[in-house]
Amino acid sequence: MAFFNALLQHFKRFAAWMVTKSPQQADPRICPLCFDSITADTRFIRFCPVCKRSEVVKGLATRDLFARCNKIGCKANRTLAQRPFLAHENCRRLNPLILNLNEGAKNRVESLGETCALHWLDVSGSGGKSEYRDVKHWTLPIIHDAAERVPGVKAMWFPSELLRLISIGNGKRVQLRGPADVGKSVLSSIAVNPDSLPGNFQVENFVYASPYIAADANAPEEQRKPFRFFANALQAIQSLRDWQPLDMHATRPAEALIRAGFYSRIVKRERRALVFYDLAGEHFQEGAGEIVTEHAANSDCIYVLIDITCIPVFEEFIPPQDRKEARKKADFNAKLSASLRQIEGDETPRIIVVTKVDLVATPDPDAENAAANGGKSKWAELDDSEPETVAAQAAGSTNGANGPLQIKQLALRNLAKIKRQAENPSAHTREELQELAISNLEKLKSFYDPSDSRQKLIRERLSGETIKGAFFVWTTGIASIREAGSATPVTADENTQPASIEDPGSAEGSSPPASTAVRTVTNAPVIAEGEPAVSCGVMELVKFTLELE
Repeated sequence: MAFFNALLQHFKRFAAWMVTKSPQQADPRICPLCFDSITADTRFIRFCPVCKRSEVVKGLATRDLFARCNKIGCKANRTLAQRPFLAHENCRRLNPLILNLNEGAKNRVESLGETCALHWLDVSGSGGKSEYRDVKHWTLPIIHDAAERVPGVKAMWFPSELLRLISIGNGKRVQLRGPADVGKSVLSSIAVNPDSLPGNFQVENFVYASPYIAADANAPEEQRKPFRFFANALQAIQSLRDWQPLDMHATRPAEALIRAGFYSRIVKRERRALVFYDLAGEHFQEGAGEIVTEHAANSDCIYVLIDITCIPVFEEFIPPQDRKEARKKADFNAKLSASLRQIEGDETPRIIVVTKVDLVATPDPDAENAAANGGKSKWAELDDSEPETVAAQAAGSTNGANGPLQIKQLALRNLAKIKRQAENPSAHTREELQELAISNLEKLKSFYDPSDSRQKLIRERLSGETIKGAFFVWTTGIASIREAGSATPVTADENTQPASIEDPGSAEGSSPPASTAVRTVTNAPVIAEGEPAVSCGVMELVKFTLELE
């Protein structure tokens, strides 16, 4: 069986560019960074991270693009970090480690030092003060070496595996759509972080951010280096890996911020990939601009993000300090409605993702209401109701800030049920995930009051064949549950990052090392010591997207 699987993968690679795409699938024959079409005239530079050899490969020569290094004596094996990296010749996505990007001279590359860490000045440090940081990532030494050894190339280097998985249909490109502060960057960072997702599989990530240089000519030299935006994007990944509170600043309105996750053994035994295109919220301020449209056209799926603090029915269940101002909430909902309208004619599949769910306090329904109901909880009575009945009751009543208490309880009951499912993830089949996504979508629609014209518009636009379902995710309050105690959280060793992830075929019988660190999210259940907590809801979202047709 293993032989036939390997043979099938070989034929898939050989016929990668002959894939017939459906009307709902973006063209796989494009550069994953700049979206330029790959033709017979396209050239890639192929770099081996082990023997440091580079060569030019034609764009349609899939066998050479995706093969391991063929140099005699090269010790590269099948691990992700030792497979070749590619640079698309004349790609407009430039390597942020190169300091002289606008000059034709030999590359001048930022030093990583003996520890292979990128030393950078964070001008948005704690307390509003600037502070120096060191960020590590397994790809840093590779793209640094490539930039030095291939001095004529200023384009960004990326794993050949990224292009291969997309080309054979084992990868999905996802546009994250939503205004500022909705949680796009946090969600994509969690989704590609090896320690955020449960299950017996391995995860590695690739990150790219367009070079961003301070516009102020009087800014210090340290603030004008092109890798600052890139370093900030990497910092969030490192914070998650080190079991520290998520450290992430607002995304700059740059041209591209890409986070790709490589998932082994998550679906069957094949490696899969998700590529998240994360644009700054400013790009969505006045509707879909050119960059937004370009990213959407070259994506296989669109995530439409909804901030749960902007759903009126839950406002009183959110701590006052976490509630949005009325003006910001109205502005968000107006942009959400406009965004849904703008992509109504687009056939690209989309998934609704509700973020910051952990900000909503969902009390224990039985403990809170049993005493007041002769020993039986109102919530238990609601649980006895059919979902269709609950949805009909919610649809026929006002559920805004001044709505009847029962309707708010119905909404909170539905959210509590979603939380219980997410906090206790189980192995879902494809059919079960589809049922879950549709069920979540129906619950989400019931949260919007049809008697309110603005909420009604959102509710109506959450329907349609292109909307495949909804998922609720925990994206705030990441910290250690032992912070209040005397124990000190164990810090993950950066040098043990799975830079040596093996192909699924070579990993049979193995499992990723168990982490000894502990972290949790606000309102998540207490986790036993030694058992890592996860960001609830993201696992199901990742699996559902990877299997989406």
